[in-house]
Amino acid sequence: MAGMIYTPVTLWEGFRLDLPIEEKRVEEFERDGILFEKVQFSGRRTEKGRVKIYALAARDKKKARLPGLLYLSSYAHGPDESAAEYFAKLGYYVLIPDYGGPYGAEGHYTEYPEDVEYANATEEKDGIHRVEIDAKHTCWYEWGAVARYAAYYLKTRPEVSCYGAVGRKHGATVLWQLAAQDKDLQCFAATFSAGWRAYRGYYKFSDRSEPELNDELYKYLAAIEPQSYAQYVRCPVLMLTNTNSRYYDADRAHDTVARIPGTIPARFNMAAQRVRTLDYNCAKDLELFLAKYLKGAELELPAMPEITVETSDGALVIRVEAETASLKDLCLYAAEETVNPAMRCWNFKAEKVGTEGNVTTYRYFPYKQSGQAMFFAQARYENGFTVSSRIAAKKFSAEEMLNENKSNVVFSSRENKYMMIPASRVTGGLLPWLQTEEHDYIQIRKGAFEIEGITSAGGIKSLKINNAADKPKETSILLADVYVPAGGKITVKLIGGLYTEEETVYSVSVSVGGGEVWHKLTFPVHKFKTEEGMILKSMDKINMIEFDCENEYLLNNVLWV
Repeated sequence: MAGMIYTPVTLWEGFRLDLPIEEKRVEEFERDGILFEKVQFSGRRTEKGRVKIYALAARDKKKARLPGLLYLSSYAHGPDESAAEYFAKLGYYVLIPDYGGPYGAEGHYTEYPEDVEYANATEEKDGIHRVEIDAKHTCWYEWGAVARYAAYYLKTRPEVSCYGAVGRKHGATVLWQLAAQDKDLQCFAATFSAGWRAYRGYYKFSDRSEPELNDELYKYLAAIEPQSYAQYVRCPVLMLTNTNSRYYDADRAHDTVARIPGTIPARFNMAAQRVRTLDYNCAKDLELFLAKYLKGAELELPAMPEITVETSDGALVIRVEAETASLKDLCLYAAEETVNPAMRCWNFKAEKVGTEGNVTTYRYFPYKQSGQAMFFAQARYENGFTVSSRIAAKKFSAEEMLNENKSNVVFSSRENKYMMIPASRVTGGLLPWLQTEEHDYIQIRKGAFEIEGITSAGGIKSLKINNAADKPKETSILLADVYVPAGGKITVKLIGGLYTEEETVYSVSVSVGGGEVWHKLTFPVHKFKTEEGMILKSMDKINMIEFDCENEYLLNNVLWV
């Protein structure tokens, strides 16, 4: 069997649980009405012994029976009491097994026999994506087996009426396997797991979108990747992603969902301009999705909008078809040129033309030298559920477009059309990756003379510097109006080689006086330096601009001249 290319069917063919499962209580405690239990139970048997699975369980101690929820986070994070508390307070008997082994563990962890020690995660993050022999001799197979045993343990608890699953990052990749195998699984929510890892660096809308697959990549793609399991999924699925993750190609995320059979309910939503977190709309989606399929809540979860793009009369015409019953609002996001989703700046510049029936038409005028524009629609409904369309792209020639004007504005309260990013990773609530409280972390407030400006605790970032239409020159000057009522130091950073080993930060700082006044600041490009004093000489590799202030502040009229 060495070197065999498995499929989702053949990889798990003949897999049987070794019963009975031996259980051991490690610790039990209570907090805020939630009963926490640290347990250990046996997993699959190898030639050298049985896997010893460590897990954290949590539930409302007052409820005798309630739906179960299997939660798997990233391999680098063991069972998390905050996550357990969050889901327990939503009304679930949550079980969080460790599957990464001692790496990143604080205390107890899952123990693997020595003949499958490759199941233990290490600091070499890319190592988990290598398939040296075959998929059955990888950490993913062992992690999938842990999920199977954990699911059995959860659904056989006397307090559990039924069960669903939620996965984050690597944990979601593991649970795609479970969703294709366990007929008892009632629903599955995947977060930060879009699939297509074998295509990393080959962006969907680039000229090099298809990698040359060698034997190792074939093995990985065929038996481990989520998109390979999607066609076999047996239960309703919710996929939640962010648009600007550097760990997966958000443009391909919907492609995985599209592989799920049409008879299976599948929903999809994206957190626009988010890098490492999901927004409140996604948190609400998760809550409603689980309530419908695990608690029997009578909820309508509308389907994703459909989107088409075509060229017409010097512009791009976008048509969005969305379910109109109880539709609260419909938003169209646009971006230009950038094929790497992590570097993309989304905007609201599309002009709404009108609505006929359930189809809304927009017109968009891209910079004629951009060559390509991307769009996705997001529909929000009265019950709080939000769904996104796929990301659609349209290439065009300069001759087909009318707009010859570049855009030098980063932010203006009079033209607030470009999305900004909170510089600090803030979500509020119990989960650092999920914004469970309704709050705008990028805020527009009024400052001196009732003039509006933008602010965010911890600073503001912008990716509006990557495209031909936005890229300033080496001779450019950054202008900004700043309101700092208590006074303080403003720091502006230009970051080049973002997310690479060559990442370099150039910065400039200036002290601003206080009072009820807007200060006009100027930052010539040649004033930006590294900590070592190296001057910025070229804007070619600059990907991000960041603003921060030690005290409360507002920014307005940020632009390049």
